[in-house]
Amino acid sequence: AVVSTQSTGYPSYSRGAAQQVILNFIAGINPLHFKDWEDEFSLKDKIFDVVSVPANLVFTLTIPVVDLTQPLYGWNKLLNALHFTICPLAAVFLLGFTNKTILSVPAPLVVSVIGILITAIILLTSSQGENPCYYKPVFTLLGFFMSIMWIYTIASEIVALLSSFGHIFAISSAILGLTVLSWANSVGDLVSDVAMAKQGYPQMAVSACIGGPCLNMLLGIGLASTLSIIKNGKNLELKLGDSLIISSGFLMVTICSHLVAIPLMRFNVRRWYGFYLFGLYLMFLVIAMLNITGVFTIHS
Repeated sequence: AVVSTQSTGYPSYSRGAAQQVILNFIAGINPLHFKDWEDEFSLKDKIFDVVSVPANLVFTLTIPVVDLTQPLYGWNKLLNALHFTICPLAAVFLLGFTNKTILSVPAPLVVSVIGILITAIILLTSSQGENPCYYKPVFTLLGFFMSIMWIYTIASEIVALLSSFGHIFAISSAILGLTVLSWANSVGDLVSDVAMAKQGYPQMAVSACIGGPCLNMLLGIGLASTLSIIKNGKNLELKLGDSLIISSGFLMVTICSHLVAIPLMRFNVRRWYGFYLFGLYLMFLVIAMLNITGVFTIHS
């Protein structure tokens, strides 16, 4: 491919280079993993790959990925340039800001114009054969931000779905959140932490067990509360109910148990401590269920 510089000062690509950019873009947004179909994928994997095409396509267009294992860290000129048009617009729709205005101008129009300008600048000042110096930090942050947006949206839909099931089957939303939602939210952490421990990284697994919930409480609740305040224009009111008191109490007991028992065991955790934690969780479930069903109440 031939690159020349005209009087504008921006690189002008030959037809071969433009075709290569388009081909890389098509390969980048392709949601099917054909290279794995012949050797690695079973029939079940192929069916799942086809079924997940819409979701994979949407995530590819709205979440930039900086892959350090790929050539040029996964830089795809046209796709990454379009991310600056698609991602801000997607964030506006995911957050429900379509009716908001910025200086009396609709928010979707403002972010679209700004995104198109940034996309044009990236297309004119970059090449497919070399990623720009800002690629890793800027697109990593953009991908992280869009991932948070999708997690927030999907979590909101799951909560709404569980609430619907609760109304249909006359099940308390508190019980659903205490059991089904919390278990589903923890399955990924359980699998990954057990896998790390079995591979010989127990410290990493324990750190993830503590760091994951800490991230959920600090960043998850903090970011969700901030977005709710921005969206609704008023402060978020939290009521100190029985469920929150019971959950906080057992959380403090668990943390204090870690602080006392683990140093006493010289950081060599015994099997009995695992059974103790299981029993503590079962006790929490029983007490929380009894409180939710009205067997007893806590007067806060």
